[in-house]
Amino acid sequence: MPAHPRVLATPVRAFVIINEDAAGFPGLRGFSCGDPAAQVNADIARAVREIDEIAGRLFSGKALEQRVILLEENAGDAPGEGELVGFCGVRHLPVYGQQNGGYINALGTRDRYRGYRVKKNKPSSPGSRLIAEALAQIKVEFGGGPMPYVWAAVKEGNRPSVELFRRHNFIRPPLQYPGGTMIRQGEAGGIQVVFT
Repeated sequence: MPAHPRVLATPVRAFVIINEDAAGFPGLRGFSCGDPAAQVNADIARAVREIDEIAGRLFSGKALEQRVILLEENAGDAPGEGELVGFCGVRHLPVYGQQNGGYINALGTRDRYRGYRVKKNKPSSPGSRLIAEALAQIKVEFGGGPMPYVWAAVKEGNRPSVELFRRHNFIRPPLQYPGGTMIRQGEAGGIQVVFT
């Protein structure tokens, strides 16, 4: 990343839409995180392909039921009035036989926005902003009380994503649990994943 990251100068806003609104959404048409063949390893290449495929399924109306968080620059008052920077999908899904929790099933920044920041005073990457918005949405969907546990599938070789999720308090479970999972514990009194 450059010493002085580029900051998006125009208003950046997040919007939450449902599958029906994602179908045919112009910003998802041809969405690309980058060229999988140009990535530094197989885990990142796989993630790029998966996110691009999820964007295509959302656009075609064939995606699994989820809430879609859109991050747009030059944003107006409604989704689609700005330029799509990235998107994130959230669902309710249990992990390891636990009670239902939040699941971040997709997180992607459009390739041309890599290296940008979305705030001037406390800069954050588009991916970080999307995770923060996803966590806020999950809290709302679980009634606004204590935050439930939230998980995501992130391969160890996808170091940029692993580090991004770690900055939002996601951890790897102990080794006896399947690889590729990162979990953010629920708040006290909320749904917890207990590792024994």
